[in-house]
Amino acid sequence: MFQQLTLEAWMAGAGTRRAAQYLRMSAEHQRYSLESQTRAIAAYAQACDLDVVKSYVDAGVSGLEFETRGGLKQLLADIVSGSAAFEVVLVLDVSRWGRFQDPDEAAHYEFICRSYGVQVTYCAEAFGDEASLAASIMKQIKRAMAAEYLGELSAKVIRAQRGVALQGYWRGGAAPYGFRRQMVRFDGKAGAVMEPGERKALHGHRSKLVRGPEIEVATVRRIFADYATRRLKATDIARRLNLEGVTGPSGRTWAPWGVRALIANEAYVGTLVLNRRRARLRKSQAQPKEDWVRVHDACPPLVSKGLFAKAQARRAEYHSGRGVPDEALIEELRTIIGQHGRLDMELIASTPGVHSVHIIRRRFGSLTAAYELAGWRLSYRQRTSRARVKAPGEKWARKSAMSDAELIARLKALLAREGRLTSRLIHEDSELPSPTTCLARLGGAAQLYTVIGYTPVGRQKNIMKAWDARRRTATDKVR
Repeated sequence: MFQQLTLEAWMAGAGTRRAAQYLRMSAEHQRYSLESQTRAIAAYAQACDLDVVKSYVDAGVSGLEFETRGGLKQLLADIVSGSAAFEVVLVLDVSRWGRFQDPDEAAHYEFICRSYGVQVTYCAEAFGDEASLAASIMKQIKRAMAAEYLGELSAKVIRAQRGVALQGYWRGGAAPYGFRRQMVRFDGKAGAVMEPGERKALHGHRSKLVRGPEIEVATVRRIFADYATRRLKATDIARRLNLEGVTGPSGRTWAPWGVRALIANEAYVGTLVLNRRRARLRKSQAQPKEDWVRVHDACPPLVSKGLFAKAQARRAEYHSGRGVPDEALIEELRTIIGQHGRLDMELIASTPGVHSVHIIRRRFGSLTAAYELAGWRLSYRQRTSRARVKAPGEKWARKSAMSDAELIARLKALLAREGRLTSRLIHEDSELPSPTTCLARLGGAAQLYTVIGYTPVGRQKNIMKAWDARRRTATDKVR
């Protein structure tokens, strides 16, 4: 059974009552500034003989979600723990307590306070006897109105942003690579060109996209040409740009996903695309392509429409693989085998002109099936990577399909074939375990060389001496 206190009971009691104030301000209205809330609450507290002993503040925080409300969380925690040195919480109005989309959520937090003997009072709301049925109904109506206001505000903002974009203005956010934002004054005259991170001087000014630095424009055109004409992969394009020290968007290095996003952006042919996603109250939902809205000639084009169309055709081909016969995909794998003498996922991903691993796997059901059609027999490492076993409660372990005797025999065969033995040769022989595994299985480089009858060359001797020296140093430190 909880204690329910009313304002009349407090005023009838002897002495000044202690109170806490809860303040919340978001960017929705300046009239709800923390200073104005404090003044209104102070006047109410003086009139009701209440002494405000503590403040809980959520500055610049939306009333939509409880998770971001640190001040409200601390207020409830103090009340529930019994450490609250006050009997009433003063809030300016119902909207400051929260604009929760479920009105019952706001009522729930108020109920928690009331169940621990702390009353929540709204200074600007005339509810009268807060224990009455009429007050409960009015509060619930006010909570619903506060929630609806935020929903209506979100819809108004979306409509306003869309109206601005339909006029060819930039909706906001960072400009795409190769562009800059230029301020447009109230009279329509162009203002200063803003660099990344800079903002408009006045809130009512608009901005539009203009051509950026020539080095960025040249990089954009190069990316489209590499992808559409030279048919390089996004991974190869990003790697080349980073090797040449070309700075990417926002001063970062280039990544394959960034190259793909640039190629898909219609702003580079002067078109802004709206309504790709519809957001309301922080919930975003993708929209079907037929609902997209395109604003043509909204910004200066950086590439020709023909080159852009060619890049989009390549994207469609790359992602779907439609129109490419099965035999053509298999022939790509055979070309890799002819060039490198082996076939694996890394080579497929890094070889220009070869479709992605995802397309090949989807077309043939698995990479193993595609390898067999291309005439490639799975190597030792590929076979063992597919033969992983796990007992209940144990860690992953690999089945060892090669004995020490077989390992030594294959190392001797490699030595007879190449006339020498190096870690690179072992690594390139896909029928052998990795060099690290070979060394671990045979007890180190010296033991491996002795077992297979190989005499190391001078450089290998120096490496072995350095290894021995490091091992001795490590042993001495342990001792």
